Amino acid sequence: MSTESCSQLLEEQKQQNVQLEKVQEQITAQLSQTLGTSISALTCGPTCQRENKINELRQKYLDAQTNKLIAPQQVVNAEKEYYTFAEGTAAYDVIRTKELQDQANKLGSLMQENFIEEIYNIELLIKMYNIMLIDADNTLELYNDYEASIEELNEEITGQKTTVVTNDRKTYYESQEIVNLKFWQKIMLFIYYLLVVVFFLGIFLANSSYGFFKKFGIFLLLALYPFYAGIIAKGIMRIITLITDLLPKNIYKTI
Repeated sequence: MSTESCSQLLEEQKQQNVQLEKVQEQITAQLSQTLGTSISALTCGPTCQRENKINELRQKYLDAQTNKLIAPQQVVNAEKEYYTFAEGTAAYDVIRTKELQDQANKLGSLMQENFIEEIYNIELLIKMYNIMLIDADNTLELYNDYEASIEELNEEITGQKTTVVTNDRKTYYESQEIVNLKFWQKIMLFIYYLLVVVFFLGIFLANSSYGFFKKFGIFLLLALYPFYAGIIAKGIMRIITLITDLLPKNIYKTI
C-alpha cells in the first residue's frame, strides 16, 4: 500500500471519528435536553412552563433576527474558505471579482432603469404642469368672460328694472288719463245728448217748415253721431294717408 493511500485512509478515519463525535454530541445534547425538559416538567408548573416557552420563543426570534443580519457575511466567509482551500486564493479572487462585477452590473442596470423611470416621471410631471397651466389660463379667461357677462347682465337687469318701473309709472299715468278721459267723455256725451233732446223738443214743439220724417231723420243722425263719428274719422285719416303715400318722397322743399 502506498503512502498516499495510507494518508487517504487516515484522513477518512479522522473524518469518521469527527462525524462520530458530532453524532455523540448530538445524542448527548438531545438526552440532556430531554432530561432537562423532564426535570423542568416535574419541578415547574403550568405557569412556569408557559414562561419558559415564551422565553424560548423570544430567544429563537432574536436568534433569527441576528442570523438574518449576519447570514450574508457568513455566506461570503464560507465561500472564501471553500474556494481558497479548494482552488487557491487566485481562483477565489477571480470568482469574487466576477461576482462583484455582476453585482455592479445589476446595480448599474437597476440605477439606469430607475434613472430612466425618474426622467420619464419628470417629463410626465412637466407635461401635466403645462396642461394644468393651460387649463388655469383658460379657466381664468373663462372666469373673466363670465364676470364680464354677469356684469353686463346685471346692468341689463338694472336697466330692465328701471324700464319696468318707468313703464309702470307710464301705465299708471296713462290709466289715470284714460279714466279722466272716460269721465269727461261721459260728461260730454251727457251734455251732447241733453242738447240733442233740447234740439228735438225745439224742432217738434216750435213752428218749423220741416216735416215729421225730416225732423225725425235729423234727430236720428244727431243721436247716432257718437257711434259713427269714429268710423268717419278713421276713413278720413286713411284717405289722407293714401294721398300722402302717392306724393313723391325725394323732393327738395327749397330751390
